[in-house]
Amino acid sequence: MHHRIRTYLAASAILLATHTAAAAQSYDPRTQSPMVLLTAPKDPIAYYDAKTQALALVAQNKAAEAEPLVERITREYPRDGENWVLLGQVKRMLNKYAESAAAYETAGKLLWWGGPASSTAAGATAHLLAGNKRAALDLLRRYTVEDGNMDRSWIFGDEDFVSLKADPEFLDIAGRPDSSGWSRDYGWRRDLEFLRDEVKRLNAEYRTALLPAEFESRYEILWNDVPRLSDEQIYVGINRLLADFRQGHTAVWSLSDTRVVYKGLPFQFWVFPEGVFIVHAAAQHKDLIGARLVSIEDTSAEEALRKVNETQSVDGDNEYLFMGVESLREAAYLVGLGIAKSTESIRITVQKPGLPKRTLAVETTPARSSDRLMPLSGVEAPLFLQEAKETHWHKALPEQTALYVQFNNVSNEKDETLKQYSLRLRALISESAPKNLILDMRHNDGGSTHLYAEFLRTMIGFSMLPERRLYVLTSRNTYSAAGNLITELEQLADATFVGEASSECCTFYASPSGFTLPFSKLKGRMSTKKWSLSRKGNDFRRELNPHVPIVMTAKDYFSGRDPVMETVARLIERNEAAKVGAPGAPATTK
Repeated sequence: MHHRIRTYLAASAILLATHTAAAAQSYDPRTQSPMVLLTAPKDPIAYYDAKTQALALVAQNKAAEAEPLVERITREYPRDGENWVLLGQVKRMLNKYAESAAAYETAGKLLWWGGPASSTAAGATAHLLAGNKRAALDLLRRYTVEDGNMDRSWIFGDEDFVSLKADPEFLDIAGRPDSSGWSRDYGWRRDLEFLRDEVKRLNAEYRTALLPAEFESRYEILWNDVPRLSDEQIYVGINRLLADFRQGHTAVWSLSDTRVVYKGLPFQFWVFPEGVFIVHAAAQHKDLIGARLVSIEDTSAEEALRKVNETQSVDGDNEYLFMGVESLREAAYLVGLGIAKSTESIRITVQKPGLPKRTLAVETTPARSSDRLMPLSGVEAPLFLQEAKETHWHKALPEQTALYVQFNNVSNEKDETLKQYSLRLRALISESAPKNLILDMRHNDGGSTHLYAEFLRTMIGFSMLPERRLYVLTSRNTYSAAGNLITELEQLADATFVGEASSECCTFYASPSGFTLPFSKLKGRMSTKKWSLSRKGNDFRRELNPHVPIVMTAKDYFSGRDPVMETVARLIERNEAAKVGAPGAPATTK
């Protein structure tokens, strides 16, 4: 818990994850004078120094020394909820549990309760440690049910609440009621009711609005049809319900321990202009790499993917390709759609270039596939595939007077934070002075938006240098927090975008809350926030379309070519030629 609160204090993530109806934080106009809004510390610099010192002492686990400082800053500036969080933490470190709980309760009211790293978990834990189980349950219920706040999937598994796991009220609050005595039909119907309640509790659009008529119609039909449908059909039907929202980060999926057990074809599929291809396979099927998927059972690959796409909730259209191929290989999904008959073995037809079609029965596997393109054995990998598993890395490209930066996830490395990497990259740019910076985000499927601030500043700083050009490479995998980053790069860094359209950008749904359906134990997530970092009025784009659109073909990939990087090299060459006035060499325009 202490680590969780320290993380909160460092990142203030709570402020990015709130959605309670708008109201004042600390001022109630019904009972207070507006003059209370003008209170401030008598010595603001001394207040600032005290807060800085208190944070440092807490980080060093010196709670006794920090306590008078935290009490002072809370007294001098009580409207800052973070002061109350700090006070709650210090009081807990000193085993003053009742005082800790009271501080966290105040913090929650000021900071809208926030996510699992906030005062809710800490406050409920402090109540428990103080021996006040009733207060702990009341706080958790207010947070999850009455206030309609976000993610409660963490509550059931939180180590601080182990003592409550046998309590029916706690299980209800955590969304994990005891389903051991439920019949199959009753259980699935309870799952559907739970899902609908979660939509109304969580969803960015439907917390206070009526659900779409199409959703309600499909919901009623699915609820009534439970007795005659297989588990796999209900599973697919649940995702079809969610597809009506047209929101990313919203789906239900199976695992090894869910009622619908995850099994999939032992391949990684990728959609190229020529069709759906096998780009990776388990050891016993390596000979199928490079083959085009002709059909699954009696359904063409293209039609099978189209049926999968009907059940996907997405933002940008390229998400149908990005996410769709994983469901295309999932046995339960194929059975639920009526494409396959068994989850144990599935018949497929494939064809390699210049060879006849081949039909074979393939046993399924519990292993999932990667969502990134990976290098091929026996083929020299192009630059963008050489370190695809790394979070971020860079390489100088002297021929293009460029620095190539591959940014594959908006997260920290084990031994280096993204902020540290961004500062290191900034120093390198200052020292080496590249004329071109190629930022490759084709593998970047997101992470945490609040982590990339320093990286964004580094990119903006480079773009402000005279005669510098920033190229940003995007693809169907550019998603979530990466969608937010490219939105800001488009507007703040004068970037030239090259490649495929992203799966998200500009205005999209994210900040998902996890949940578990109580009977089937299927896992799910629901978008809780509508992001819109675009500074343009009425910018409702869901995808960013590049200035220079390029789609890699199967022929490109299997021969080790990267047409995107080749095009960037040509753009750089053309720009350099234009600077020296070469005949017939126009300057690049967007």
